[in-house]
Amino acid sequence: LDGMNDPANPTVAVNATANATFRRCNIYGMGSAAPRIGTANLFEDNYFHDYNQLPGEHLAGTSTNAGETGVVIRHNTIKIAASGASSTLAFYRDFGNPSNILVLQNNLHGGNYTIMTGVRDSGGTYPAINDMRFHGNTIGREYYADGGLLGPVAQFSYANGSGNLWSGNTWGGGAAATGAHATGSLVIP
Repeated sequence: LDGMNDPANPTVAVNATANATFRRCNIYGMGSAAPRIGTANLFEDNYFHDYNQLPGEHLAGTSTNAGETGVVIRHNTIKIAASGASSTLAFYRDFGNPSNILVLQNNLHGGNYTIMTGVRDSGGTYPAINDMRFHGNTIGREYYADGGLLGPVAQFSYANGSGNLWSGNTWGGGAAATGAHATGSLVIP
C-alpha cells in the first residue's frame, strides 16, 4: 500500500477494523499511520516504513485509540524516521484502555519513543491496563542512538495493572548506534 507521501492528506492505510489480519504487507508513504489497530487483530511479517509526517500531524507507525483487546503484533519491521513522530507502536488511551496485547519479536526503529506502551498513567485519570506483553523485540538504532529520539520505551510499569510484561527486548544495530548500548543487551524500561 502506497500512501503517496501526499502533503495535503494525513493518510491512514486502513482504519481500525475488528478481527482483521495484516500479513506480509509492505506499507509506506503514509502521513498518519499504517493500519490502525483494532480488536482481535493480527499483525504478522509486515514492513511499515518511509512515513511522511505533515506539519502538526500526530504520526505513529501503528496505534490503538479505543480500548482494543486480543491483539497480536509479531515479526514486523517498523521504521519511522519522521522528525517528531510519536512512536513505531503507540497504545493510546484516548477512548478506552487497550488490554491483552502481545508484541512479540518485532524490529522497531525510530519515533520520539520507539514504543509507547500506554501502561503507566501519566495524568492520573486512566484506569489500570492489564496483559500488555512485550517480549523478544529488537529496538533498532537506524535513526537514533536510543532507538527513539527520547528513548526506547515510554509509559511502562508493572505496578499499574496485572499481567504486564517487558522481557527479552534487546538493542539492535543501525547507523546511529553508539557504544552506549551493546547490540543484543537488554533494553530496560
